[in-house]
Amino acid sequence: MTSASKSPPDTSAARKSALSCAECRRSKLRCDRVFPCQSCIRRGCAGICPEGTLTATKGNKVIMAHAEKLAEEVKVLTARIRELEGALSGQANGESHPLLQTRDSQREEIDALYEKGLHEVSEAIGSLAIGQDGQAKYHGETAGSEYFQSLLPPTEEEAAFTNEHHNLDLPYELVDLVNSFPFGMKDCSYTKIIFAPYIPTQERAMYLAELYYKNTAWMYDPIIQQDFLMNILTPIYFVPGFTHLNTIHAHKLAVFFLMMGDGVLYDPSPDAKLLAEQYHALAQAAISIEPLLLEVTSATVQALFMMVRFIYNSDRKSNEARWVLNGLCARLAQSIGLHRDSSGWNLDPEEQQRRRRMFWELYTYDAWTSIVNGRPPSLMIQHTDCRFPDDVDPVLKGSGEKELSWHAWKLRYSASCLSISIQHIFTTRVPSYKALLDLDKKIRKFPVAPHLQSPIEASEAGRAWSADRLHAMQQYCVVCERESNLLYIHRSYFAQAIQAQSRNPLQHQYAPSVLATYRSACRLISSLRGLYISHPDIAAQTWFFWSGIFSSCVGILRLPTSTVLISPIRLSLVLSLSKARGARLPMMP
Repeated sequence: MTSASKSPPDTSAARKSALSCAECRRSKLRCDRVFPCQSCIRRGCAGICPEGTLTATKGNKVIMAHAEKLAEEVKVLTARIRELEGALSGQANGESHPLLQTRDSQREEIDALYEKGLHEVSEAIGSLAIGQDGQAKYHGETAGSEYFQSLLPPTEEEAAFTNEHHNLDLPYELVDLVNSFPFGMKDCSYTKIIFAPYIPTQERAMYLAELYYKNTAWMYDPIIQQDFLMNILTPIYFVPGFTHLNTIHAHKLAVFFLMMGDGVLYDPSPDAKLLAEQYHALAQAAISIEPLLLEVTSATVQALFMMVRFIYNSDRKSNEARWVLNGLCARLAQSIGLHRDSSGWNLDPEEQQRRRRMFWELYTYDAWTSIVNGRPPSLMIQHTDCRFPDDVDPVLKGSGEKELSWHAWKLRYSASCLSISIQHIFTTRVPSYKALLDLDKKIRKFPVAPHLQSPIEASEAGRAWSADRLHAMQQYCVVCERESNLLYIHRSYFAQAIQAQSRNPLQHQYAPSVLATYRSACRLISSLRGLYISHPDIAAQTWFFWSGIFSSCVGILRLPTSTVLISPIRLSLVLSLSKARGARLPMMP
């Protein structure tokens, strides 16, 4: 480009002011002798004036010509801007025109990145309860009605039940560990031998584990039965008649205690609930003896997830405890990379399957928990590349073809439909109604294996409830997942239609949401009625089935009786199911 050949420094200031600069003398230009001179400034070489000179090349003439042209254009444009500013100020009528105002450009650009489109934010912001001392609790627009019950003060019966479970007859060492849950003690001197007196016999442990897999694992199964028998039960009862705790990690011991506690909930013994709480406390102590901030394994995530499910099954009013504990479980899962597929880390195939299964079970539960609470989830589908685990329990057809089991179907539905529903529900920018209808169509078209299909309407011939009660529960869960999903995504539009067109909401622009809500509510009620007739005991014990039915009944009864959708048959179905539930279902604590 250009290079400068500078004269030796003149320390004696020998240059006289009457002498032109070196470049003007070389170029034979007139120099004003005020350095940098105007000739060098116009030519774009003020940096070398007065001592330096440009290398004598042919290209310099082209560069100088461009520089002079650009300088002239700048002068013309500057003059034009001043003329326009003058014209704007003359038309402003005393007010400063926006183009004439000075601004903090950086601040405004940053704000614009966030605030752009805020005028389109959904007005359905949920509800916030605030106590006298600033205690706050938020539930979004999709929150189930039963979750607002926690805002009411506890009854005497509930308080008595809570206090009863603090008398667990544990030594102070274990109480110390329980009180330090979940992060554990900083300097723990206790050893796992303190758990030995509370290990049941092998026969008793096998019995309680069987109860767990029959009554709890049909819904979520973070540790398959074979994995539990080989890697937890066998090391504990390595020698018949003796227990060995030194060879098993404390967090695997927590998995063991939680399975015992969840299983004993379904044991008919009179002290079953007290024993279940004791096993729960032992699991908390086992986690605390190996602090979470120091050691996290797959068993740690399994234990915390099973603890969330135990609390879900044993105490339906402890929603906030489940919410916080589930968030901790998700963070620990991310800390050991469960959200990334482990095939590239040279782990053994068994550990890969364990990690994949645990991630997808946790993701599915976290997604549903976020929807029913109206709060954003801890895990997002965009952040994972984890593959699905192998289907360990496929169903074989007569032709030898394999169909997906309930657990395999559940995980794939979560990834394909529930993940999109999460994004649709929790975005603060209002999505288009067309996007909602597209999501509705995707949910309805998601395939269901024939063995998981259940009779909902009389016209669905060839379907029947399974004689196996657990398989029948999974049949209903397929209906529940899909129809509840539709209810949640249409709920706010249904409410807007009812509010705007109270006499006939079918005339509203959101009439498709009114129809979708009504049909999904009816299918949920009809399906649970069929399950209740076929398997009344297990249907009555599953409390979260009935909470969904409550929301469905409320939705149907909000429709005006003049609407052609409402019929005496539908109303009698709602009332008969409610009466049947009240007659048979024991209220859980």
